[in-house]
Amino acid sequence: MPEEGHPEIMKTNAIGRVYTVHPNNAECFYLRMLLHEIRGPTNFTDLRTIDGYICHTYREACQRLGLLENDNHWELTLQEATLTASAEQIRELFAIILTTNPSNPKQLWDSFKRNMSDDILYQIRQANPELIIEFNDDIFNETLIRLEDKCLAINNQTLVEIGMPAPQRNNTF
Repeated sequence: MPEEGHPEIMKTNAIGRVYTVHPNNAECFYLRMLLHEIRGPTNFTDLRTIDGYICHTYREACQRLGLLENDNHWELTLQEATLTASAEQIRELFAIILTTNPSNPKQLWDSFKRNMSDDILYQIRQANPELIIEFNDDIFNETLIRLEDKCLAINNQTLVEIGMPAPQRNNTF
């Protein structure tokens, strides 16, 4: 008997097995979550298609389906840290948070990248007192490089593997 809406898929009484996946293996972990939620996929694109939109990653698909917790507790933690911690300490905290697989690390980055980059901006201003220097992509890239170095040391993962933008390491700073 065919599955409703998918005549090419037959209903059976077969019991399947989906192996466990550690959350550190992020995309496989999110793929596994989607396999439990989406009925009748016939290919991997079906698993990433949510309401007609093809997500770029399985993580994004899980977010769109509301399968992931929100990051309010991480947001509050970082807000509190900005009151008393140095930029270096905030980067260290953020690197630790990244290794716990927050649901939207890019959004956390966008919210706190200035706080994590304050010391780098200060150092550049000290080295170039005649220039008016504000936050810019080069400063944020240097912050991403330092974050990635911390994540590699903590969990042996690059920022891209964690759902963050990749730093450009060929830039000289």
